Amino acid sequence: MRAIAALAVFLLASLAVAAEPVDVELVLAADGSGSIDDDELPLQHEGYAAAVTHPRFMHAISGGYHQKIALTYVEWGGSREPRDHR
Repeated sequence: MRAIAALAVFLLASLAVAAEPVDVELVLAADGSGSIDDDELPLQHEGYAAAVTHPRFMHAISGGYHQKIALTYVEWGGSREPRDHR
């Protein structure tokens, strides 16, 4: 529940400071809690990295009116579940 509240606060704050028009605001969310094992978390990271660098994704951005997107990555987990992201 705290993760949802934190995400809501973050999104509201980001709307308040939006300075440039964009074609789309995209939020990528990943579960980094204890329910995700040490093999799954890197898989999520690699999947998102591959998606946002894929040529079709880049082409979609360049085809937009503003040719810009706002991208937010949110990862959540419990305070007792620290992760090493090296």
